[in-house]
Formats: sequence, structure tokens, C-alpha cells
Amino acid sequence: MKKIEKKCNLSSVYKEWEEQFEKNKFNHPTYNSSKNEFYWDVVMNLFHCQEGLCAYTEMRICNKKYLDDKIWVSGKYNLKAGKPEIAGQLEHFDRSLKPNKGWLWDNLFMVETNVNTKVKLISEV
Repeated sequence: MKKIEKKCNLSSVYKEWEEQFEKNKFNHPTYNSSKNEFYWDVVMNLFHCQEGLCAYTEMRICNKKYLDDKIWVSGKYNLKAGKPEIAGQLEHFDRSLKPNKGWLWDNLFMVETNVNTKVKLISEV
């Protein structure tokens, strides 16, 4: 796997929100995946960092057309043109952090859905 330069420079509203929890040593709100107001900001900034590729397999799971810097407006991913079509899921590098630090930027990356839900489970058995 190639190294991922994880800079949360486009989704700055999310990043400020996340940093407040860390600065104040508070737990994050419960991880609720796509129900969180910053879900698409996180997902699309991660895809931007990963160049639309799965962090595990490096196969394309997000079209580059969704990664243009101009899509972010005032620190948020602009969904007015519609939700991006992706074939991936948010993954936690360290699952033990999920209950209390579920939205920690440094612990998140994007992976292909089948690899995340099927292949990974087989390898953990």
C-alpha cells in the first residue's frame, strides 16, 4: 500500500469540531456513520487524500470528478449537486477507539465495502 498523506484541509468545519473534543479531552458523540452531520465532509476529504482509492486494495472506489477542491464550500463538502456515488465505507484503523473517539480524523480511512465487510472478517477468524 502506498502512504496516504492525511490532511483534513478541505473539511475544516468538521476538523474544528473534532479538535474541540481532543483539546477539551471530551469523548466524541456516538459514532453513527452516515447520520452524523459531518459524514460526507469526512468521507470526501478522506477520498481526496486517498485519491479515490481503497486504503486496503488501492482499487478505485470513488470517481475523481467528486474530488475537485471547488466542491468544498466554506469548509464543507457541497452536496447540492447530489450525493457522490461511492463503493466504500468509513473504516477505523483502531476499533478500540470507536466507542469514545469514533470521529477521530487520524483513525479513519476509506475502504471498499466488500473488503471491509466480508474479506476482513474472514481474515480475523
